[in-house]
Amino acid sequence: MPITIHKLSTQCRVSLRCRPLADVADRLARNRLVGELSQLLGPALSRQDPVIRIRRLSVKLRLGTHDFTEDLLPSAWARAVAKSLFEALGRSANGSSEDVVRYPSLVHFHAAYIRDLLAGRSHGRWEYAEFEPLQSLSPVQAAMEILLRDPRDALPLLTALDVDASLDLFLARLDELAIEQLFIELARLSPPPSHALVSLEDLLWAAGQCALAAKNSFPLDSRQFALRFFVRSGGPGRSPRVLFHSMLAIVCLLECPALLRRADSSRSVDEIENITGRRLPPAVVSVLQDLNRVIRDAQRQTPASIERDSLQQSSPSMTGERVTALLTQLNSRIESLRPLVPTAAPAADVPQPPWIEMDHASLLLLVAPAIRLGWGDLPNDPLVRSLGGQRIVHYLMAQIGQAICGDNFDLRFPLDPATQTFAGVGEEPDLVGMRVFFESSTVSDRRALINQMAPGHTDDAAATWESFIDALATRLVLAFGEQVRGFRSAGRAALVRQFLRHPGRVQVRDRSICVMLARQPLHAALRIAGADGPVPSVPWINGRQLEFVLLEN
Repeated sequence: MPITIHKLSTQCRVSLRCRPLADVADRLARNRLVGELSQLLGPALSRQDPVIRIRRLSVKLRLGTHDFTEDLLPSAWARAVAKSLFEALGRSANGSSEDVVRYPSLVHFHAAYIRDLLAGRSHGRWEYAEFEPLQSLSPVQAAMEILLRDPRDALPLLTALDVDASLDLFLARLDELAIEQLFIELARLSPPPSHALVSLEDLLWAAGQCALAAKNSFPLDSRQFALRFFVRSGGPGRSPRVLFHSMLAIVCLLECPALLRRADSSRSVDEIENITGRRLPPAVVSVLQDLNRVIRDAQRQTPASIERDSLQQSSPSMTGERVTALLTQLNSRIESLRPLVPTAAPAADVPQPPWIEMDHASLLLLVAPAIRLGWGDLPNDPLVRSLGGQRIVHYLMAQIGQAICGDNFDLRFPLDPATQTFAGVGEEPDLVGMRVFFESSTVSDRRALINQMAPGHTDDAAATWESFIDALATRLVLAFGEQVRGFRSAGRAALVRQFLRHPGRVQVRDRSICVMLARQPLHAALRIAGADGPVPSVPWINGRQLEFVLLEN
């Protein structure tokens, strides 16, 4: 174990006539002490943890002038340091020292720093003094700097971060450039592929193994998921890029069953991208074309001539029976992933409701903040029950949603589709009942409601229904902004513009609602904040679960 002394402070007390000895002590401290320590401590330190950080050692050494020589002083000094060192290690082993920290390896030390860095706990920690030059960088930049210092340690370091939520937190904060850097460096750990691009064997393997990394907040077709998959699968084998392309192809097959049906001729790039609605990497298009050709050959029930690059077979051809077995296995594995892909097309034997295009689908991100504000308990509140119960909550949420979508309070206009879903009023809202409630309610009703839903507002906010709805809309939007790092002090208009007025597709099922939001640059901020996490039960939408899918840029 190498020894590093971050700072050595010495005080040499000698009589005036021996003052030149102070210069000798200073010179020996700089030139000889560390070497003496290494020789003395080497065998003993080899039995300690590989990484030990000690905050300070106090060493006192008393020598006569006859021992103050260039040969005797360094060895005596080293023995005194060793004695203090092992006393400190002994106290730390008994848990009675705050000045010593131990790590099983340098990788675990770096992982601990990155973990504390991402959690905002690293600043001012003495054991991380060597990382002070990284303080001018953002947490992600500093973590990337450590990861890429020695690419051979990148995988063990990511694996060490995976013992808790730190890996997910780190991956969620990565931008496209950082992800690409990791893809390149981690690919060096995998053996060169024996085939071009992505093969059907890669699809088979990925579909069978991706459950290792499936229980997380990343979509299966995201690059973050591919990195996590790479870490959990043990690394070298298939590179992160191959895993990303494989999972993207699998998601395309689940979303577009037509790709698993026979086509009379080879599908072009444009045809595949029109079917999927995506701009796909060439590797994904290639494997989907290979699959199309294999399906045609299998259905002809003739020996299929399959290139080695497609199936990684040692033989240049396969029998129709072997191709059929491969397709059956691939279909089975892909089908098992259907519950993990909210955007998957319905299974052939299970009718599913349609996907509805909505201009303001991101409004549904406000459901979780509304529940945190306690609005989910309103139907049970005595005041709300006296006014009409659950339907009153629907009416209020509908008008709050309309206000956030940019519409003034006006009961003559129909509700925005996203507002209808957000408020849980169904496809045919009770507009007459809503109008009657708002026109017949009194100022005292509004004051009581606003004290219940947004305590602290003045009576002015309850002067009219328009001011009442505007105050609640502002409270809800700001509650959403409080959880998004970098936007906690943003105003309502900025938060609505950046996050809450964006399009997407919504599918309302019997027990759940799936919201697939169109690609937006700030999706990373939503993931970091956990704003896209599932809501297990929404009280005013018949207890349905709410799920989000953020499409990648």
